[in-house]
Amino acid sequence: MFGKLPDLIDKNFFIGFFLPAALLMGGVYLCLDAFGRLPAAMEVKTVDDFLGATIVAAIVWLVAILLLALNRPLTRFTEGYAPYPFPFRKAALKGAFRDWQARAEADEKGGIARGFVARFPSQEDDVLATRFGNAYRAIEVHSRDLYGFDAIPAWSRLQAVMPPEFLARLDEAKAQLDFCLNLLWSAAGVGLLYLGLALWQRAWPDVWLLGLALALVPLAYFMARDALVQYGEYVKAAFDLFRRELAEQLGFELPASAESERQMWWLWSQQAIYRSGDLGEELDRFRKKPKPPERR
Repeated sequence: MFGKLPDLIDKNFFIGFFLPAALLMGGVYLCLDAFGRLPAAMEVKTVDDFLGATIVAAIVWLVAILLLALNRPLTRFTEGYAPYPFPFRKAALKGAFRDWQARAEADEKGGIARGFVARFPSQEDDVLATRFGNAYRAIEVHSRDLYGFDAIPAWSRLQAVMPPEFLARLDEAKAQLDFCLNLLWSAAGVGLLYLGLALWQRAWPDVWLLGLALALVPLAYFMARDALVQYGEYVKAAFDLFRRELAEQLGFELPASAESERQMWWLWSQQAIYRSGDLGEELDRFRKKPKPPERR
């Protein structure tokens, strides 16, 4: 995350973080104004009120940076990781997983099977507490299921060997996803602020603000799931296309057989996750052979 801090004026930051921050602060501004709680320093009465506009712009910028800093925990919470407040959802989705899996096995390579692959990971133990999280997990297990490659330790290393053109498209897709997630949490924040002020003051001014916020939450959630599909295609393509380059950078020669490749990446993943030096000897057979010296 902090590696992106020098790029706080690029297009992807503007789309993914600054625009949702502006919408969030616009909603907060309207809520505070409706309840008569707007600080005097934030009042912008006319277009010529330079000081008030500057303060508001600075706050929006700081909120955008805060959203960037909170990107990982907010994303993980949306996926359904702890401390997700509805643990029963995980049990319900495990039941949905089993139902989809049974229908997918009967359907073989039809539409139901494709839907199962897109909605759920391959193993029940990997099921999370939200539909968004399971769709995200389905993307993460792609490399493991196909190549024995754990995506978590591999991702940062794989990004280092991607060509700039591919990285640019990947970042654009991630910016769209970030926008939807930040819009979701911004709308939820405005809605909670309105409810808190309404209960405190026992008044409901401009109730359309609450209605708009409540309408944006499910809309942004479904938008995030759609954006995740596009982002996920780039993530899966990255493993499909650039794992050979990564193998070379790690000093390996990609095996010709699929089974040997799965074994190599599985060993490497275990070594990376558990810092197991003992697995280095098992990986030796996959290392690139030194070239014989040239004859003079």
